[in-house]
Amino acid sequence: YGPEKEKWTESAAAEIMNFISRKCWKKVPRRKARNMKRKIMRTKWMFTIKDEHDGTIRYKARCCNKGYEAVPGKDYKESFSPVASDTSIRIGFCVYLTYTDFEAEMIDITAAFLEGTIRVPTFIDWPDGMLELGFASEKDIEENCIQLLKSMYGNVDAAIRFFRTYRKHLMEQMHMKQSLADPCVFYKKDDSGRTILIAICFVDDTLLFGLKEEIEWYKTGVKKRFEYKDLGVLRKHLGVWYELKYDEDGNRYLVATMPKKIREIIELYEKHIGKDAKIYAVPGTAGLCMAKWQEDAVDHTMYRKIVGKIMFCVVKIFPEGANAARELARHFSCPGPLQWEELARFVGYLKGIEPEICLIYRKPIELRALSYVDSNYATDKEDRRSVSGGIH
Repeated sequence: YGPEKEKWTESAAAEIMNFISRKCWKKVPRRKARNMKRKIMRTKWMFTIKDEHDGTIRYKARCCNKGYEAVPGKDYKESFSPVASDTSIRIGFCVYLTYTDFEAEMIDITAAFLEGTIRVPTFIDWPDGMLELGFASEKDIEENCIQLLKSMYGNVDAAIRFFRTYRKHLMEQMHMKQSLADPCVFYKKDDSGRTILIAICFVDDTLLFGLKEEIEWYKTGVKKRFEYKDLGVLRKHLGVWYELKYDEDGNRYLVATMPKKIREIIELYEKHIGKDAKIYAVPGTAGLCMAKWQEDAVDHTMYRKIVGKIMFCVVKIFPEGANAARELARHFSCPGPLQWEELARFVGYLKGIEPEICLIYRKPIELRALSYVDSNYATDKEDRRSVSGGIH
């Protein structure tokens, strides 16, 4: 009923058409579910405003099954699915920067979870708004329910079922090889044994590194089975923005940034404390090992929310904050005044260098792994354990 009603209505109608066009469900009498002793599960709408690769925003409506109503062992047996690791993605960047004839592009499988197969008969109730959107009558809603013919968002095993469908097409129809180190990495080699295409899958997003003609070959092959959105040259992946630049020697390099997430952390903290964050020169107190707070936790919900966002940024683009973030994360269950002081120091450090925060990927001298590992000695005052750290 708000000012953006038409945009959300249009998005919701498009989501329902995703189900209909893919023949993901059919209308059946409610008694069919009762006769099969199957529960008619409820659904829920999720509405999100997404930042697109071209800088625009998109109103995205998603119809989800309330999967928590499913019975483990009866409705599903697997509740997990592999996703590409950050290591695989970064190695992809290394290969891309090493081979000057490689391109980096992305595709997004449209309504990916609707492509998975259903293992057991599954029934859902009519999503809210089906009458208003014109997809069902009052009689339909009263007498009938929906039987799923394919998986949907919210099903506990939806992700693994889509991955298996996608993998089967890549390997059996397109004859790509699957990495033994990461099941979400697929590749293709030419007759001489040189890798000419790497596809890295993260649920419905696929990163493509390879020769331009091979990337087009991949898109053509995928199009035979799945609908996808061609996102073109790599610009944004998993919340990280990438910009391709060239140095004075003509070598290309990637600059990874997360300005919106960094700003979100700072604003969330400042809103919580009710004043501007103080700027600090370092993200944590040197040599500090915080003891556990033994009294009642201080705002532990907000503490976990802020530190969780910090950990995501650290993993993606901010390795210099890893040790300080690790120390903060040890006190998720019961933060005290000292933990909040250290969190203030971390947020203040982010604020002081906010415009400069980035991670730069350069062409490696050679495609060889190097590891640097060190450890302190029994720093923890409670269990006398050491902390190890490494960069690879």
